[in-house]
Amino acid sequence: MSNKANRHGRAIGQTVTGNPTVVGPAAGTAAVKAFDLEAATTGIVDHGDAEELGFDPITNTIEAGSRAGHYPGGSPITISLTADRETGRLLGASMVGKEGGRPPD
Repeated sequence: MSNKANRHGRAIGQTVTGNPTVVGPAAGTAAVKAFDLEAATTGIVDHGDAEELGFDPITNTIEAGSRAGHYPGGSPITISLTADRETGRLLGASMVGKEGGRPPD
């Protein structure tokens, strides 16, 4: 279940039991695995979308290791962070890389 659905479900449950609960905005989040690649995104990463919402977006992309350098089995992961240029507020992030977090077979 998505985080957004979870938050809304809890708010509905609280409201039904007499404690009206407002959820507020939530960042869209998605993750997918295809073969040995994993990708995820959250928040606003598209500059056009950010501009429509009144932000002045800037994105920085880096490549880092999926694990600490001394720990075996790591692989490169590409990470992009998008922020509002004026305030420095983080708007969204996306990542893609080979499967990580498990010891090699």
